[in-house]
Amino acid sequence: MSKQSVILELIRTHICYTPRVFQRINKKLAVNLSEVEIKDLVNHILIQPDEIKRCGKNYYMVDCKINPNAVRTKKISFL
Repeated sequence: MSKQSVILELIRTHICYTPRVFQRINKKLAVNLSEVEIKDLVNHILIQPDEIKRCGKNYYMVDCKINPNAVRTKKISFL
């Protein structure tokens, strides 16, 4: 199993959502997605991101397939 696969599996097993998470995602993306739509979006990114970067304790996921004209980076923190 590759290092990327291990990291993705760890993130998938520890991911959690709060109402504040949904509010922040909608605000950052300037949209009004439902909770189900946001979870689907995050799950899509976690299937196979184009790139995973680590900076300190944070992991950044890059998925160019969602919008190839504007690469979006998702920050995932572990405490």
